[in-house]
Amino acid sequence: MRLILVGFLVIFLGFILVIAGSLTSAPSAGVGGVVLIGPIPIFFGEGPSSYAGDFVVLGIVLTIIAVAFFLLNVLLLRSFRRSM
Repeated sequence: MRLILVGFLVIFLGFILVIAGSLTSAPSAGVGGVVLIGPIPIFFGEGPSSYAGDFVVLGIVLTIIAVAFFLLNVLLLRSFRRSM
């Protein structure tokens, strides 16, 4: 239950950060982003201020975190099944 609550809080915090960033920054001609499908990151970017390198680093960090949570979930599930 706690892990679900943490997940919702992280998603909510992400929405708040995106909204705050869009309100405080000046419009620019560049665009970029990261899409995570499972543990596989997909990066995209265009323009001089797309920060593609920063998105690559962010994608790698998010991928490592996602894989760590997946492995933690598998290990916890195995230990829970053994105890029953």
